[in-house]
Amino acid sequence: MKPAPAPPTKPAALSTPIQTTLRITIPAGDALLKSSTWLWWLEGPNGRSGRLSARSTRRPEIEWTAPAQPGAVTLHVAAVGSERHLTLPLAATEPPAGADGTLVPFLRANFADERHVQRLGRDVDGSWWLVDVDEAIVSRNADGWLSGGRFLPTPVPPRPVAVTTTPISIAVLDSSQPSLLVFDRDGRQQLSIPGFQRPTDVVALADGSWAVADMRSGGVLVINQQGVRVRTHQRSGTGGWDLLTRLASDGKLLYALDSGTPSLVVFGSEPQPLITWPLDRASRPVGVAALNGRVYVLGTGGEIRVLDPKGQVLQTLPSAVSALPDESLGVPGDLTVDSTGDIYVAYPAREMIARHSSDGKQLTIRHARTWTWRAYAADGANRIYAIDTDQRRVVVLDAEGWRQGTLGKALAKGGTFEAPLALAAHPDGSAVSVLDEETMQVTRFDLTRGTHLVFGGRGKNDGQFDSPLSVAMDQAGRTYVLDIGLHRVSVFDAQGVFQCRIGRYERGDAPDMLRTPRLIAVSTDGSSLFVYDEEGSLVKRFAIDHATNQVRHVGNFGGRGTGPGQFTRITGMGCDRRGRLYCIDYKRGDLQVFNIAGETPTLVTSVRGEQHGIRKMLNLALNPDGIPLIIGGDQLTGLRWQR
Repeated sequence: MKPAPAPPTKPAALSTPIQTTLRITIPAGDALLKSSTWLWWLEGPNGRSGRLSARSTRRPEIEWTAPAQPGAVTLHVAAVGSERHLTLPLAATEPPAGADGTLVPFLRANFADERHVQRLGRDVDGSWWLVDVDEAIVSRNADGWLSGGRFLPTPVPPRPVAVTTTPISIAVLDSSQPSLLVFDRDGRQQLSIPGFQRPTDVVALADGSWAVADMRSGGVLVINQQGVRVRTHQRSGTGGWDLLTRLASDGKLLYALDSGTPSLVVFGSEPQPLITWPLDRASRPVGVAALNGRVYVLGTGGEIRVLDPKGQVLQTLPSAVSALPDESLGVPGDLTVDSTGDIYVAYPAREMIARHSSDGKQLTIRHARTWTWRAYAADGANRIYAIDTDQRRVVVLDAEGWRQGTLGKALAKGGTFEAPLALAAHPDGSAVSVLDEETMQVTRFDLTRGTHLVFGGRGKNDGQFDSPLSVAMDQAGRTYVLDIGLHRVSVFDAQGVFQCRIGRYERGDAPDMLRTPRLIAVSTDGSSLFVYDEEGSLVKRFAIDHATNQVRHVGNFGGRGTGPGQFTRITGMGCDRRGRLYCIDYKRGDLQVFNIAGETPTLVTSVRGEQHGIRKMLNLALNPDGIPLIIGGDQLTGLRWQR
């Protein structure tokens, strides 16, 4: 009798110490590797599962930054265009004794690099290319968007108008002395191809050659890899173009957009067109993209018409302009279609990019000015919250900087905000508290139930405010509000009910008094409150027993100076789940991290901003897993632990 077959074994968990980063690849031989694009997501405790480097990649790998506490999660990966789905167990483990490590940059976003994006596209390696034609800026973002920087090859193209890539090259179309500049993947110039008059677009073809739209030079010029023109595509024997503007290729056919006619001219490998498709005259076409036999045409109103292989309209996706009337998006500049099916449209005048799902039912946007706003917070679900003072609302962003939604609105529109000043997020992302300096109230949003409550108000009694300035939240959902006029911190429970206070009505130097408080931070369990006193550049620590509402002054640390553990002007504080306090100092230009496990904080590490290209340290949004996001100088920089 044959023995029963052994049950299949589950794959062993991939493990890494807490707060460290692990690169994960799809196992060799797996059928998923037949795809060219992959979608990734985590399954685990809400707000405690760590962070992935991207939602989609064009390489069979991803980075996972483990959370700040040990635990297990599951990584899911699916191939676009396939029903196969793979799960990989992950584990965050205790770190080796004494392995503190240091913080290194891994995210970077600049307002100027996304300010007026007029051309955009995705590289074969998954990165994103953005071109600001007016400012002559070419930027390259990683597949997770919030990482990258300017493309500065040798030499730098003086007037770039478009970028296209192949697995071995990057081609930049330049209009200053019209030419196609070809670089290798490291930015070293390989070719400079002249012979154009007024080129408007370039695309890479399947055989590695390039097609350049240049009506004045005769039409669409095809250049081989040696820089030699091999053919010219024309509408007719005499050219026949009215206004040749954009090109697209799906790997088989070449599509040339004539915005003047308007029409789309389809070419194969011969100079003559295969067919010409007339386009709707009601909305002049401004962009074209192609993927898997479908062609996407962008109109001036922002609507996107999807054409089948015969040029018939399959569907019309609604415009972001009409879907988001309050944003005043204006006229779009370009579109690109990702292999995930998502469609991206640039609105340069409003400094925004819209992302449409393939069925048109989901719409998100990203705004370059996000990193110029007033105050920020972050949660363990990798969301970022920012106060948009112009619109009097809170904008909720995902881990890649795309807007997920908004919270609140102005009083004049039936909301609770008059002048939102500061905000704090629950560590797990279940709630957000927003402080308004004009109404003297806190609006607490319950993101699980979709409700909100308001508490506080002007006055000097318990639970009221005179000059509120800073706010914090802990794991129990309590809200802490610093009032610099009343020299105290008020503590409210998750229902907005006043619990206790730290400090007295008057200023002073006694252990239980505050002199010039400016910022607060609270440990995630709510047991320790930290108050920054500006006059002495000190941080006061208080222990709180929430069961009895008793408060005890533990001690002070810091003091004015430039030495380790000293401060000059703290502009941001926060605590992670591992028991560390993060302090950014605007004048010193550094971030200092303290171990607060004992009663006397000890310095763990410090990071000088100038050593990592951080221009200004103005705002801190701390992910409770120990990922500080530093905002200032129109720039976002994210740091993570490295051992």
